[in-house]
Amino acid sequence: MIALPLVAVSMVGCLGLPEEVQLTSRIAAELAEEPVGVADATVAIYTTGGATGAEATTDSDGWFTVDVPAAQEFHLIADADGYLPTSFTAVSAGYDYELAAGLLWMRTADQVERLRAEFGDCAEEGGGIIEGLVIVGTSLFAESTLLVTTAEVSAIDAMGQVHKACYLDDSGAPAPDAVLTGATGRFAIFGVGVGAGTLTTSYNDGSSVQGPYDVAVWVPDGGVSPWYGLYVE
Repeated sequence: MIALPLVAVSMVGCLGLPEEVQLTSRIAAELAEEPVGVADATVAIYTTGGATGAEATTDSDGWFTVDVPAAQEFHLIADADGYLPTSFTAVSAGYDYELAAGLLWMRTADQVERLRAEFGDCAEEGGGIIEGLVIVGTSLFAESTLLVTTAEVSAIDAMGQVHKACYLDDSGAPAPDAVLTGATGRFAIFGVGVGAGTLTTSYNDGSSVQGPYDVAVWVPDGGVSPWYGLYVE
């Protein structure tokens, strides 16, 4: 999840907060600290309950402004020529705000095919993909961020079906029998049903099991929901 300033949902209205606020951000062509923007991408907003919200189109440098529900969780789905639909889950502020460039980015079809090849026979066809990196920290690029090598990840899709994650071995090769993230910290879940679901993570910190941690996820039709990182405490 993309963590933003959170104001309790129950306080909306009681404190005179608006029902919607404006989010300004940039859709990038890759996960990077200084990415190139994606022009003419459609940005669609969905609530956690699945209701459709506002839409916007990125400018020539990937920037956009769109209305989102105030002070609550929502899903953002980006779609553009040359890319697969890519979704993100975030918690909005109670006021108009800007989300730093580089946090929202898209996957190409070639990148997803390479992802499938990475995870080998575990990568079933059809449905959508949830993939990512389990970390302890505040940012993927922060020096203090730590990979979680003992995490178990699963998802429940919109149809209530449970999907176990696929993992890699310590060298980055497919590990079909693995049940934890391992040295790479990475996971991928294939064949997930389209729509709202729940992503669940737990891990062993060496003394006890931490979690489970549940986060809402939206799986776009034929697309991908990337979590870099999937943060745990």
